Amino acid sequence: MGPERSTGHPTRRRSGGGPRAADRILATAVRLVTEDGVRSATMEAIATEAGVGKQTLYRWWPNRAALLIDAHLALADRELPRPTTGHLVGDVEHLVAGLARVLADGTGGAMCSAILLDGQAEPELLDSFRSEFIAPRRQLLVDALADAATRSELAADVDVELLADALYGPLWYALLVRGRPMRPADARRHARQVLDGVT
Repeated sequence: MGPERSTGHPTRRRSGGGPRAADRILATAVRLVTEDGVRSATMEAIATEAGVGKQTLYRWWPNRAALLIDAHLALADRELPRPTTGHLVGDVEHLVAGLARVLADGTGGAMCSAILLDGQAEPELLDSFRSEFIAPRRQLLVDALADAATRSELAADVDVELLADALYGPLWYALLVRGRPMRPADARRHARQVLDGVT
């Protein structure tokens, strides 16, 4: 994806401009997307606004989609650490509230909305967002549910894939359809209500 990564969130390449240049580029991409939409965040516009050459962008990122996804992940990665409570309700509340924090954050929510909405016309960007942001977080939830099933904390006939969608789906609905992201406290209450029906 972008400049070298480490566990947790992108790190910045130390040559050709260094971490400050990379931070400035990512911040510029976020600002352009949240202020004027994805279409405004061209490689040319990002380079100009960040005060770097366009060749610098292509040296660190293979394409615009990769740069924009890195910009979003720089905002969001720290919000969803792996759950460690060891029991169903605690793990699920942790993950659902973590996603709610990202979506309820003004900048993070705006980035998600812009990428999902404008990404309908940019399949590469949308595919990258799904694979880099949505899928890993959903998999954490599926894994937590599967672990709970092995501990007999879920009914035997529960489909953990469908249950994951039932838990995360309303958060995306609140952001994209209602235009009012779910607060973390409400997300925890939502998680408990859903789990009450399957435990």
